Amino acid sequence: MRRLTLALIMLYMASAQAQNSGDVAKNPWTLEVGLNSTLLTKQILNLSLNNIPFSVFDYTIRVTEPSTKFAYRLGLGGNYTKSSSINQSSGGAGSFENENRSENIFMRNGLEYIHTQNKLSMHVGFDVVTNKSSNFNRSNDFKAEDKAISRGFGPVLGLRYQFGKHFSVYTEGSYYRLSNKITNSTEQVGFRNSTEGKSTTASVLAPTTIYFQYKFNLNKIK
Repeated sequence: MRRLTLALIMLYMASAQAQNSGDVAKNPWTLEVGLNSTLLTKQILNLSLNNIPFSVFDYTIRVTEPSTKFAYRLGLGGNYTKSSSINQSSGGAGSFENENRSENIFMRNGLEYIHTQNKLSMHVGFDVVTNKSSNFNRSNDFKAEDKAISRGFGPVLGLRYQFGKHFSVYTEGSYYRLSNKITNSTEQVGFRNSTEGKSTTASVLAPTTIYFQYKFNLNKIK
């Protein structure tokens, strides 16, 4: 999977280098930073969309050399939670200490082809994705931990509207084919048990996520 990601990046760089310097001067490289603003939009418009799934990628970065109509996009997301408590048993005979910890990391790398018509543009791309997650629970001498890693790839299709020179908003849908590896382990009083499972799943996401983007010109020529 890492080799496929590296191949996508090298293919994009090769296509960009193939353009002459005159094209670069007329069409400077651009860097677009995107923020997942679905929840903010939901609050502003007072929408009730609790049952609609959204993208796990909180931030996106897209690098474009406009004369090629191709772009490289990186997406990142994740979360981390931790909690602990001590509960006194009835009668004061003892206490129970609980600890819970959860973390998730999401990453996508991909190439996109962009077709622009005035302020509206459409992109079609291909992503390589990696998702990692873990959950840890401890209650006195008992411990349980679940770990999962998913790797896959698939196409994306998106639509963007340019508000001005720098600001834009876009949404996209995706279909990813994922290979999953899950490890479950428990431990109590020195005894440890571990199981491992593998599966293949499909992840389909409709264009229900809204991103706001800001564009920078990387090699602006005066």
